[in-house]
Amino acid sequence: MNRILITGASRGIGRAIAEKLADSDVTLLLHGRDTVALAETCKAVQSRCAGVVKLIHDLATEKGVANLISEVGGDPLNVLINNAGIAVVKPFRERRIARASHPRAQYLSGGDEYRDLGRRDG
Repeated sequence: MNRILITGASRGIGRAIAEKLADSDVTLLLHGRDTVALAETCKAVQSRCAGVVKLIHDLATEKGVANLISEVGGDPLNVLINNAGIAVVKPFRERRIARASHPRAQYLSGGDEYRDLGRRDG
């Protein structure tokens, strides 16, 4: 039995991936924030899967990430598809590279944080 976690599975690419990976030997763990859209995705794949688990968490918060990890549990995942994203609506040229909470992570931000790409200490 394969366990596959797909974040951002409510619609778009995440839903399309869920539909493609649905199979009789697969349990899909589907994450999203939109309860209605996620329920529709679950319904669309349920008949073709060994099981479907609906995970509703806001991954933009530390609490949401911790709750998702807790709900997924300790059983191994065979596949993890990190499809969830957070959008900052701003013209591209106004974005800056900002430091994420992990010292090695960086991302394009609409905020005022800057990262010196020449530094090696962070």
